[in-house]
Order: sequence, then C-alpha cells, then structure tokens
Amino acid sequence: MAAVPTTLAALDMARERYGSMTLAQLIAPAIAVAERGYRLNPSQIVWSNVYFELLLRSGYLRLIALDDGSLVGRPADEDAAIGRPGDLRCRPELAATLRLIQERGVGVFYRGEIADRIDADMVAHGGFVRKADLAMLRVREVPALQAAYRGFRVITFPAPGGGPAVIGALRILESFSSALVAERSTWRHQVLLEATRIAYATRSSPDRIAFPRPGAAGSAPYEDDLASLITPGVPIADAALRGPVPPGCEPPGESTTQISVADSQGNVVSLTQTLGRSFGAKRPAAGEVVFN
Repeated sequence: MAAVPTTLAALDMARERYGSMTLAQLIAPAIAVAERGYRLNPSQIVWSNVYFELLLRSGYLRLIALDDGSLVGRPADEDAAIGRPGDLRCRPELAATLRLIQERGVGVFYRGEIADRIDADMVAHGGFVRKADLAMLRVREVPALQAAYRGFRVITFPAPGGGPAVIGALRILESFSSALVAERSTWRHQVLLEATRIAYATRSSPDRIAFPRPGAAGSAPYEDDLASLITPGVPIADAALRGPVPPGCEPPGESTTQISVADSQGNVVSLTQTLGRSFGAKRPAAGEVVFN
C-alpha cells in the first residue's frame, strides 16, 4: 500500500526556510548521477535476490531493478539480470522526472503532470491515492522531543520518528550507574544494546513487550522494572520483546539510511530516510515515479 509521498515537500520546505541554495542547484547532482549511472554494490545485489520474485511480478519495476529488458517471463540468466558488483546502472527516466521538478518546482509533483501520472496509475491498479490527496498535502514543523538524562538536556525527533525510543533507552540506562555506562566492558555493551532493544520494542505500544507492565510509562519505577529485565550474559529473546505479531505485521527490513551534513557556517542537517523494506511499496508508475 502506498500513501502520499511527503519527502519532496518536506525537503523543499526546509530549503526555503533554512537553506541558502535553490532547488535547481540542489537537485542537479542527483540528475547527473541518474544520467551517468551508479555502480551496483554487493548489498543492492543481495536485496535484489531476496525480492527477486516480487521484482519479476512488479512489471515496470523489474526494468528499473533488473537488467533483463523485458516485462514478461523469467530472464534467461537470473544472475546477469540482477547484476554484479561494479555494474553500471543508468536511470534516464528518473533523470527526466528530476529535471521536470527542477524546472517547475515541487508543485509539479503534487498538483501538476507528475500528480496526474500518479493518479492514473493508482486508478489503473486499485490504489487509494488521488491527485486531490496529493494537492492537499501540507508540511508543518513540530516541536522537538526533549528530556533530561543525568543532568543533560536531550533534544530528539518526536513520534512517529525514533526519538521516543532514544528517550526510553536513556531512562532505562539511568537505572544503572554512570560508572558502568562509561566503562569498557562486555557488561556495559550488553546494557546499552538491551536498553535500546527494550525501548524500541515499547516505543509505539508498551504492551508489545511480552512482560507484565508494572507501572505507568514514563515513571521511574517503570524504567527500573524494565532495566531489571537485563541480566548479565543472558540476552533477552526476540520473541519476548516483540510479543505476539499479527499476520502481515512482521518487522520491516533493514532499509533505512541516515546522513548528517554540516557546512562551513555551522549549520547541521540530520536526515533519516526509510522504505521499511527494500524497494519500498514496490510500486512505480511508468516514467520513474516511485511510490515508497
């Protein structure tokens, strides 16, 4: 299932409010990479193998992800279709889409020609997004999530981002001595890892964790009780952290990318992008509009 894509609008709002370059300047390097191509790396090949059957069934997507030049049938040489490390992949249609945005602005994606293509593809394949949905998108800034940790003020990204998990992990760590957290030991590393795993498991719904919930979330006793789940040399089982998982709600794959960029004036941008799974929703419309 694909929802209204928000990344383009969010990045453009950040550029308008805080940036010093034009959209045309910022998008130019991406156009150049799409035109001259990029080299396949081993990770991309592994993920293509994992999703090979889905790629074959995804019509136009197989032309993007595979090098078999056909919309039907299995490639005669599946390994060659996926590619080898160092193989060059060019994306001329992606370059054309990016150039259209470069010339006309992000409005062409949400209210113009690209929105028309998204709408048509959704209608043709039973999707839910329509051009009116794209046009209604509005980007807004939200206050940062803040908390205290051992006398420091922590500022992080609010829900639905990973900030609540960061705060949750720090609260669990406060149940351990600062000396332990600072020392170089296997026990210290286990505490850090398990605190993060517990916090991640409980960030969206504390009831996901398969242990009795002893108190109200956010209270010191609650974090103390969660900390007591960490036993030296004994990892917490994944099943215990996840609890029962309904069919179709399995955890996403490892397809998240995080970058941090700083300029000479001291401005810093931290950006996290996730598809949930490789190739996202696996739905592109002809013309290189990809729904993640």
